[in-house]
This record gives sequence, structure tokens and C-alpha cells, in this order.
Amino acid sequence: MYSPTSRPADSRTGKRNRRALMASMAVVPLILAGCGADDGEYPSDSIEYIVPYNPGGGADPVGRQFVQMLETELDANGNVINVPGGDEAVGITQLANADADGYTLGLGTSGGFVAQPLVTGEAQYETPADFTPLAKMSGTPYGLFVSPDSEYETLDDLIEAAKQNPGDIQISTPARMGNPAFVIYFLEEQADIEVSLVTTAGGTGEAALEVMSGRLDAVVGNASGQLGLVESGDLRALAYSGPEDYSDFLPDAVRFDEAGYEIPFTSDYMTMAPAGLDEDVASALREASDAIVTSEEWEEWARGQGTLPHVATGEELDTYLEDIKAGIEHGIELGNDREN
Repeated sequence: MYSPTSRPADSRTGKRNRRALMASMAVVPLILAGCGADDGEYPSDSIEYIVPYNPGGGADPVGRQFVQMLETELDANGNVINVPGGDEAVGITQLANADADGYTLGLGTSGGFVAQPLVTGEAQYETPADFTPLAKMSGTPYGLFVSPDSEYETLDDLIEAAKQNPGDIQISTPARMGNPAFVIYFLEEQADIEVSLVTTAGGTGEAALEVMSGRLDAVVGNASGQLGLVESGDLRALAYSGPEDYSDFLPDAVRFDEAGYEIPFTSDYMTMAPAGLDEDVASALREASDAIVTSEEWEEWARGQGTLPHVATGEELDTYLEDIKAGIEHGIELGNDREN
């Protein structure tokens, strides 16, 4: 009769070998998991950063500086990908459609993230809720510029002339629906004036030439982009938008707020990721972004570019996006009600 105590030696050896094999097979997945490209820690791969403009433009350096500092914060490689077109819409659409894994981030402004879908109705994203906001990195006011020979020495001069001659003053903005135009619409509403809005095919650059030649009365454009013309004496700034002091750059201009006109729009740069990030990844990106934009290094770099470190992260950024969305919606209403 067979009993365990009388089991042949080779049978006992075979069973021990089978147990050892099964144990080694159970360990294999653990070893493979430890040797894979993704060890579960973020980041374990390069981060792509979409800039929705051509290389070398005013926005491009902002994105590249942010990526350079992000590499240090996260100890990861970053690659800037320029995706121009559609006034930011092409690059931002690519960002919205990217995998929500933390390896695709993107730059944009409130004009791109907020105004585009409201103005055109054709964007493949609807609101900032389609993204994970990480940081507002900087802001540049929009300036109201005239020729150095203009009869309007101050903002009050221009407003008084507009009251006396409704519709006669010609002011240029890049488009009829966009933040620079909204500056004019808000000023018209609050100062109870009427001006004629003119758009030029060559944008602010062409409009500035028209102002310098005297063919247009004024132009509204990104203040940092016109600093060279102001410094050379070819343009003179009367006023600028936004909540922060820009007098270091435009010492002879008044802030609209100081003159009694609440005009919040700025050329603001933000970094966002696709919606739906894993909370640990989102937290890592938010912490890194906050560390960058609140650093002395970022402030020094931004001011060197003629921009203000008007930064916001977390709940403050969420509030900013809600407020600017309300402002843009009102600007669109005002624009739709205009006759010229």
C-alpha cells in the first residue's frame, strides 16, 4: 500500500522542482515591472510643450523659458512643439485632444483658451473646463498708442474729442472680436463715447505705421510689442489696461483703472494640460508650475521681456478664468451691438 513515508526519492525531488519553478514564475512579473520604462513615478518620459505660435514670436520665448525651468523642477526633458494657426486654436485643439497623462502641456492666452470658442463657435473645445489649468505665467497690458505729433496729449484729451465728435476718431485693433477690441468697447461703454474701429490686414504692426503716418488716430496693441517704437519716439502711449503698474515701461501713460475705467484685459500667457489628469500627476505639475512662476528667477526673466509676472495658480487661477470669461462675453455683446 502506498503511503507518504514510502514515496520514492525521485518523486519527492520532482515535486520540489515543480514548486521552485512555480515560485520563480510568480516572481517574473514583479521583476519585469521593476525593469520597465515606467516605474510608476511621474515623470518617467519627456514632456512635450505645445506653443500655438511660430518660433521666434512674442509668445515663443515665454513657453521655452517655462519648459527650461520645468525641466529642472521635474528632473525631466522637455520639448517645445510649435503648432501655429487659427489664432492659437490649432495648437490648443491639439492640446485638448492629447492623452491626459501629463506628458503633453501647452501655452495659450485667454484669447485662445476662452475667447476663441465663444467668438468663432468652431473650436473643437468649449471652455477652460476642457483643460487642467496649471499656471498663469505673465501678463502684458494692452496699450493705447498715438503718434508723437498727435493732438491728443492725454487719455482725457482723446475722450473729450470723441464726445465732441462721435465716430470721428479712428482706432485700430487686430480684429473686431478679440481682447484688444474689447479694450475699446469697454472704454466706449464706460466713458460714454463712440469711436470708429479699423482693422488692418497686417495686424498691429501695419496699424502702428498708419498711426505714425497720421492716417489713423490711435492703435491698441500688446504693450511690450510696441516698446521699441515708444523708446524710439515713433509712438506715444496714452493709457494701458490691466490691474498692475506698468509705469516702468510706459512712464508717461496712465493705467485705465487709475483714470476711472475698469478694463481688465491683458495679453496673458497660461500653461494648461488636457483635462482628466491623474490627481498625483496633476499635483506634481501644479507644484512645479507654482514654484516656477513665483520664483525670483521667473520675475527677473519676465520683466526683462517687458512683461509683468502677473501670476496665478490654483483657486486664484480658476477665479481669474471665470472673471475673464465674463469680461470676454460682455465684450462680445458690446461688439455685436456696434455699427462700425
